[in-house]
Amino acid sequence: MVRDVHDLEAFLFRFTQDVRLQPSMEFVSLRVGESKPGGKFCVTGWVAYPSQVKALETLLADSTLSEKIDLQVSVLPGETLRAIGFCACPEEVTGRCDPSRGSPVAHIWAAQDPIQPILKQSRWLLCRTENGYLAWIESPGENFFTNRLLKTDSPGQYRLHPRAVDESFLKGFLEAPYVWGGMSRNGIDCSGFTYRIYREMGIILPRDSHQQMLVGQYIAPSGEGSSFLPGDLLFFTHEDGRVGHVGYSLGGPRVIHAEEPFLTTFSLSPDDPDYNPARARHLVFGKRVLIPG
Repeated sequence: MVRDVHDLEAFLFRFTQDVRLQPSMEFVSLRVGESKPGGKFCVTGWVAYPSQVKALETLLADSTLSEKIDLQVSVLPGETLRAIGFCACPEEVTGRCDPSRGSPVAHIWAAQDPIQPILKQSRWLLCRTENGYLAWIESPGENFFTNRLLKTDSPGQYRLHPRAVDESFLKGFLEAPYVWGGMSRNGIDCSGFTYRIYREMGIILPRDSHQQMLVGQYIAPSGEGSSFLPGDLLFFTHEDGRVGHVGYSLGGPRVIHAEEPFLTTFSLSPDDPDYNPARARHLVFGKRVLIPG
């Protein structure tokens, strides 16, 4: 039952995962946008077939939020570029929510990230990330998609994995500026950082924090972070009580995360000089995607 915006985000994530398990129906990307006047929540994105829009309408009609949901989901045209497959992005490139320079940033591909062109519209291309995100980029040069990848992980897949990431990889991001939608050392956001860490280990996590919180084994916080192991994802509430920030546990009270103005580390223990009382107060739970080696 969808009762609030958190339930709505979880429902859209599960719907997306279920759709991607079906052959030729993997092109789906949904997100909850900003609330509109009257308290309505705007659901935007793309699906492959009209039947998927109908399925969304039917499922959401049974929710207690049915009258507060503004469904603005588009169907991809039949003529797409999907046959090109995934390529290695030759340089950092910004993807936007709509085909316009003034549109909000939806995703930033780092150099060598898998990218797949899906649809061309005027001088814009709708492209897909390896975990299923769709975003618009301005049409690049003719050689942009020449470095084809023979194989890429299925979008949105994740699994338990015993290998830890090298600490030097983490330190390489320290003081990287915080940029919404960022995925590289030139600019990164909180879930982009945790996504990038797991990508380094060969694990494809969902892109957003509200999706990442649905992955893995629940870990209750205890004793100033004593229950957390290196690699655990830690989730925090914003001031409004909404869970929306994620950090990466270095073990015990130590955490590394991306927040304004730049990526840094902090401690959950008041005995440490870099204790962050606000983050400690807003910590709600952890998720364990890695298993101890």
